[in-house]
Amino acid sequence: MNPNHDQWTATNAQEALNLLAAAEKLIEARLTALYPAENFVRGEQKKAVPLRIRIDLDLTELHTVTSETRALQTAFDADDYTA
Repeated sequence: MNPNHDQWTATNAQEALNLLAAAEKLIEARLTALYPAENFVRGEQKKAVPLRIRIDLDLTELHTVTSETRALQTAFDADDYTA
């Protein structure tokens, strides 16, 4: 196991957003450690640091639910339903 290689898994939208935020914070922390004398890490410094990130984003279920919800809303809107 490589201590410099992180791998996380999210199973819902909130977890995915939390993981993305955590990854950003981790990168920023490592950059700050690389440039400890700086008040902030400049853009050109960030561009000079090699880093690889791989994201496997599967939106299949979200797309399915969205499509189903839109279809139901369209059917409901087309209906002359009055209470």
